[in-house]
Amino acid sequence: MAIASRVSLFVLMATVMLLASGDRVKAQEAHGNPERINWDMRTASTFCATWDADMPLAWRQRYGWTAFCGPAGAHGEPSCGRCLLVHELNLSLSLSLSHTHTHTHRVPRRMHNKDFVEQVTNKATGAKTVARVVDQCDNGGLDLDISVFRQIDTDGGGMFNGHLSVDYEFVGCQD
Repeated sequence: MAIASRVSLFVLMATVMLLASGDRVKAQEAHGNPERINWDMRTASTFCATWDADMPLAWRQRYGWTAFCGPAGAHGEPSCGRCLLVHELNLSLSLSLSHTHTHTHRVPRRMHNKDFVEQVTNKATGAKTVARVVDQCDNGGLDLDISVFRQIDTDGGGMFNGHLSVDYEFVGCQD
């Protein structure tokens, strides 16, 4: 009976993870440069400033910034402050989302700061990086700040094409 329960739990978890993922999401370079504005979310007029602008400077500058509007996962306030691991794809340069936690309500601050990071990987080159969600967008993917975009666009293809095709997943921010 215990083995059947474990197998059922595994199947349920795998199903949930598949439903909460998308493929080939577009990641474009946003013209934001948080370093130039001392990582001030209010100056940048980010959507998440309402909740995260007063976080310590070390928290705001630990990761580059991204706007998030991927096909799967929490949007709006529940995504604020979460981190993504982003991976570039070796295709026609789009972006896909694979995340392990979907929330329909606000993530508690203690989890918000420690448990979720967005990591981005360039599949064409194997480059990947982590970015923090600070804004929302409407392109169905990610708008990466210039430093994040350049970290994964190691072959220049993203700048040439105007976008990258990436996979991403929510990961722990380790704050």
